[in-house]
Amino acid sequence: MTLILTLPEALEKQLSAEATKKGLSLPDYVLKILLEGKRSSPAETVQFWKREGLFNCLPIKGDSAKLARKLRKQAERRSRD
Repeated sequence: MTLILTLPEALEKQLSAEATKKGLSLPDYVLKILLEGKRSSPAETVQFWKREGLFNCLPIKGDSAKLARKLRKQAERRSRD
């Protein structure tokens, strides 16, 4: 399966740097992160993200709950072609 992600530039740079440190390509590193999250409890996933330097990697300005609601509404309204 092919999955195309549009990442914020800062996140892409951070993930690329972490992948390079671990000797992985960016797609392989992202797959590792996704697989680790799938096999873990929520607490273990948070620990993994912290260990990998991904937790709170993008600064959110303002009300994060409000931003989450906005993003959820955008996702609900997108077309599914």
